[in-house]
Formats: sequence, structure tokens, C-alpha cells
Amino acid sequence: MVKPVGQPKIAGIVTDAETQQPIAGFRVRVIKLRTLSGPNFVGDTSWHNFKSDAGKFETELIGPGVYRFAGGRDGYARRSASRSTPMSTTANP
Repeated sequence: MVKPVGQPKIAGIVTDAETQQPIAGFRVRVIKLRTLSGPNFVGDTSWHNFKSDAGKFETELIGPGVYRFAGGRDGYARRSASRSTPMSTTANP
């Protein structure tokens, strides 16, 4: 059983598609496409810079929904992905 605690987040590692090595210094943007439950809050859709040498990032989401994630860096083609994972933020921890 999964019990959400606190604000939902998305985290990951940005890597080079050919070498699978982490990319240091990149931009991330997360856009909420659809709300699954609760209020329909719209978040910040601007690009955010990360300087992790290990390619790691973490950013908060605005509640349960369907999001599009995009990552980029100068010299690389932009890639994006959409994932849907329903989540209830009303569960008691």
C-alpha cells in the first residue's frame, strides 16, 4: 500500500541517450495536462535550471494529475515524456 506524505514530487536523472552518462547542467519543465482529483491548480510552466553533476533533479507537483516532463541542454535535442500515475492525496498517513 502506498500512502502519500506531503507534496507529490517528480525526481529523476537526465542522461545522454547514447552513453547513458548523467548530464550536468540542464533545464527541466513540468506541465500539468490534466487533474485527476481535487482542485484544478495550474503550476509554474517555466524552465528550471539544475546544476547536478550526477544529472539528478527533483521538483514538486501540484497534486494528482497527468504531467508532461521535458528536459534539455544546449547541444542536445529536447526530449519530453508523459506519464500517468493516479494518486490520492486524501489518504491518512
